Amino acid sequence: MSVTGPRANRPRITSISQDRRTLRLACHTDAPRIEVLFKGEPVEFTVQADTAADGPAVVLAKPLGQWDGLGGFTEVVVDDVPAVPSDELILVERERLRSVISRQAGAREATPATAPAPAAAKPEAPSHGVVVPEAGSITSSLVPLPVGSTSTDGSAVVGRGGHLFILGGSNALAARYAPPTTPAEHARVRDEVDAWVTLIEQREEQLSALGVRFVQMCVPDKSTMLETGVPGLGPITPVLRGIEERLAGSSSYASGREALTEGVHVEGLGVTENWLRLDSHTRPRGARRLSAAMVRGFDEAPFFDDVDFSDSDRYVGDLGTRFFGAPIPEPIEAPRAEWITRAESGRALVDRHAPAKGHMGRTMHWKAPQAPIDAKVVVFGNSFFGATDVPMACNYWISRAFREHRFVWSADMLMDVVRDQRPDVVICQTVERFMGRVPGA
Repeated sequence: MSVTGPRANRPRITSISQDRRTLRLACHTDAPRIEVLFKGEPVEFTVQADTAADGPAVVLAKPLGQWDGLGGFTEVVVDDVPAVPSDELILVERERLRSVISRQAGAREATPATAPAPAAAKPEAPSHGVVVPEAGSITSSLVPLPVGSTSTDGSAVVGRGGHLFILGGSNALAARYAPPTTPAEHARVRDEVDAWVTLIEQREEQLSALGVRFVQMCVPDKSTMLETGVPGLGPITPVLRGIEERLAGSSSYASGREALTEGVHVEGLGVTENWLRLDSHTRPRGARRLSAAMVRGFDEAPFFDDVDFSDSDRYVGDLGTRFFGAPIPEPIEAPRAEWITRAESGRALVDRHAPAKGHMGRTMHWKAPQAPIDAKVVVFGNSFFGATDVPMACNYWISRAFREHRFVWSADMLMDVVRDQRPDVVICQTVERFMGRVPGA
């Protein structure tokens, strides 16, 4: 199998050394900007240039784990584009993993059944695995695992259609779907809705005083948009429902729910086509729809409808490793459009900042003189805009739609950034599972 289409132009990891510390890259720039992330956080590495090879070598301070060769935990980003393994490396890594699994199976078979249990401390719980539901009817999923199976840490669950969904974690998403039943719960929901509506109205008032257009986008969680098959996980959190009811018809509010259902029947697509199966985020089609909805708060932007897609790439999601401890690539579609090609002519990332830990405070700034909208936009958002330039994230679309685009990974709307950048438009974006915490600005 050869690399074709947009994937051929992406940076590639062509080999991994035997000690799993050195990754050879093939890229198309002489002095690439390289970043290495482990679970989204920067890690130490050095770069060795080699004029005899296609590209530089990344030498990691700590070696890759035995399951971490094709993506997932560790990510190499070249000029803000995630590097993908070459087809040759995929074959090599598959054979290596088969060998690892075979050795582990042989070791288990060689252990005598009557061997006494070692007198050791109780081992820690594994960081991944599957817990199958103990009771009730079992519906097969396309993973294939029973619907309702959870990761051992309780953070993710298998749903219908082979989709994995966020279940728990720090945001307690499943609990937020529960309808209020007591006076105290009704008051909490009402207070959260009031706080969000007040915040959005204050943001619009502040920006209007500066002559800046404003759009607020609340992205629904995948479990709100798809039938999960998991009791209690969906169909919409009471807080998001309240906000959408209060702000219906507002020119400053863009509904992510409406954006992800609009036009799917006309195009012959199911709503599932908006979402990655093994990830909590959107596919390129979904990101395009969200981006178009934000822009259409102030511009008709008909060019967003003029996009073709072809299945010619792969992506490793953020939920598969929680079950299997190894990345699971899934096919995705690549966008093609004349306006995208035109916007990419002369487009440049002119400024960027990556925090020492995590994503909060990350900034990226693009200029695209040939973009269809002759305006400057500043965005305050999160992972739905993304840390890299890929079509599953809204940064891909917005940075090609506007002449100038600055993204700040922040829940707050930072007025010092607005005053410094002097944009024509400000977009603020959040996601449903984060709405239990109302930003301070």
